[in-house]
Amino acid sequence: MEKIAYLNQIDLFRHLSGEELQAVDRMAALHAVPRGSRLLDPARFEPALYLLKRGYVRLYRVSPEGRQLTVSLLGPGNVFGELEGLSTGTRHSFAEAVTDVLVCVLREADLDRLMRAYPEVAVRMVRVLSSRLRELEDLLERLALSTVRTRLLHLLVKLADSFGAPEGRYVRLDIGLTHQDLADMVGSSRETVTLTLQELARNGVVRTGRRRLWVDVE
Repeated sequence: MEKIAYLNQIDLFRHLSGEELQAVDRMAALHAVPRGSRLLDPARFEPALYLLKRGYVRLYRVSPEGRQLTVSLLGPGNVFGELEGLSTGTRHSFAEAVTDVLVCVLREADLDRLMRAYPEVAVRMVRVLSSRLRELEDLLERLALSTVRTRLLHLLVKLADSFGAPEGRYVRLDIGLTHQDLADMVGSSRETVTLTLQELARNGVVRTGRRRLWVDVE
C-alpha cells in the first residue's frame, strides 16, 4: 500500500484510480538510491524511465572544460530518464541523488503497455516533456542575458516556490544545497555565489545557515 501511495504522488498517475495504480505497481520496480549516487550517465546509456517518489535529484550537464551546469532540480512527483522511443530531455544529462531517493523504474515494454491501457498517461507525458523543454530554453536565455545576481535570485525564488516551507516573511529551503551546488545551477563559481549571497543577506533578501537558506519572497 505504501508503494501505491507514492505512485499516487507522481504527476503522470495522479488521476488514476486505485485499481489502475495497482496495475502500475505490478509493472514498476521500486529502488532506494543513496545520496550522491548517479542515476543517469550519458556515457552509459541504460533505457529506463524513473519516477521520483521521495527525495531530490539534480539534472546537470558538463561543459567541455569540465564545469557542471545544473539544468533542473527535481522533487517528488517528477519523471526523468530515457527510452528508445521516448525522451524526457535528459539524454545528454547526468542525474545525481541530492538526498536519499526512492524511485520506481519503468522499462520500454512496461511504458508501452501503460500508455496503451491509460491514454491519459500519454497526454500527461507530453505536458512533462513540454515543461522540461521550456525550463531548458529559459535556462539558456538567462545564462546568456542575466547577471549572476539576477540568475541566483531567480533560482532562489523558484526553489522557494517548489520546495520551500513558509516561516513568516521568509521561505525556508531544507534541501541541503551547498554554495557549489548553487553555483552549478547558475553557471558561476562558488566564490562568486558566496559573495552574492553575502550581499543579499546584508540587504535582507536571504538569511543563511548551515546548508540552509531562508528566502524573502514578499
